[in-house]
Amino acid sequence: MKNIIYIHGFRSSGQGSSKVNELKSWWPDVEVIAPDLPVHDGLLMPDAIKELMANTDDIIGVIGTSMGGFWARYLSNEYGVKAMAINPSLEPWATLPLGEAEVYGQDRMIEVTESGREALKEFAVEKGVEMPKCKHVVALDDELLSVPYMLDYLGSDTITFDDGGHRFEGFDRLQPIMEQHFNLSYT
Repeated sequence: MKNIIYIHGFRSSGQGSSKVNELKSWWPDVEVIAPDLPVHDGLLMPDAIKELMANTDDIIGVIGTSMGGFWARYLSNEYGVKAMAINPSLEPWATLPLGEAEVYGQDRMIEVTESGREALKEFAVEKGVEMPKCKHVVALDDELLSVPYMLDYLGSDTITFDDGGHRFEGFDRLQPIMEQHFNLSYT
């Protein structure tokens, strides 16, 4: 079976995500793998990525939102997989708040430590790196990340939408773009 990996954002979860549910409904013949990952921690995430990549066959793509977009860019650059980074965090060591934070819709906490946040620098894909297998999507009304900075960093081939906000409401607008990029057909 073909597999798509979905990587959630900061304070989010792969389980019960409306985006994951949409992806699954679009392509019933594709396994959407959406684990809960320590996306906020550059010390813990590398082992989680190694395990995920080692235990997943036939990966046709990686989709990530916000912090997940940071990691989707890394996986595309490092492993050569096709990816889509939606409103990607580009320098999370500068934007993630230190301390405990509640995961949306769950009764659990995560902690951003200085060492975990600083370790993220090692996994950043630098500005100007050619990424032919990674599509970048930016909502021009993102209220959390700097849109001018994202557009400058990601380059002119970035796909933009006038609205959607940081959480990218209207996720279904990306279905045809994803299907073309990941070589999937409408169901």
